[in-house]
Amino acid sequence: MRGRLTEERNDRVIDRHWSNAVAAWYDGGRDDPNMIMLRFDISDAEIWKSDTSIRGFFKMLTGTKISPQEIGSHAEVSI
Repeated sequence: MRGRLTEERNDRVIDRHWSNAVAAWYDGGRDDPNMIMLRFDISDAEIWKSDTSIRGFFKMLTGTKISPQEIGSHAEVSI
């Protein structure tokens, strides 16, 4: 994926994602100086559908070289 990472400062967006689980990480709550929300705006991405067989999984797990025929399908996506 490729895109732009920026700090999210919109209170409505932060409110939508704020929860007790998130608050547990920040002693100062939403005003904690260590709390920052980031937004990732995707410009484009590439997606691979790989070999999901046991053999393909074993090769990925062990770092074994995968032949071009075993790579699977590939798509470039414009967002």
